[in-house]
This record gives sequence, C-alpha cells and structure tokens, in this order.
Amino acid sequence: MADHKDRLISQLKQEATELRQRERDYKTLQDQLLALESHFNRLNDEKRRMDDDYKGRIDANLLFIANLRNEIDD
Repeated sequence: MADHKDRLISQLKQEATELRQRERDYKTLQDQLLALESHFNRLNDEKRRMDDDYKGRIDANLLFIANLRNEIDD
C-alpha cells in the first residue's frame, strides 16, 4: 500500500515537472512568435514605404518625360 502511494507520488511529481517544462517551452515559443510577428510587421512597413517611394519616383519620371516631350514638341 505504501509502495503504491510512493509510486503515485513519484509519478505525480514527474508529471508536475513535465507540465512546468511544457509551460516554459510554450512561453518560449510564444515569445518567439511575438518577436517574429513584430519583425514581420516592421519589414512589411518598410516594404510599403519602399513601394510608395518607388511609385513616387516613377510618377516623377513620367512627369519629367512628359515635360521633355512638350519641350521638344514646342
């Protein structure tokens, strides 16, 4: 009877230890996910800014070309 209780206590201690480790692993993964999401958002914002800048340069070049054509035609 005492042997059974000792095994049960030992098993429960082991399960508690495993659960604490799983919780630490989960928190680590959660932190990694949050860091990746933050990095993704920063890169996405940077890409959006670069796209806007690129579009602005294209528009400026098209306007410049149109002005040059008008000068040539005049």
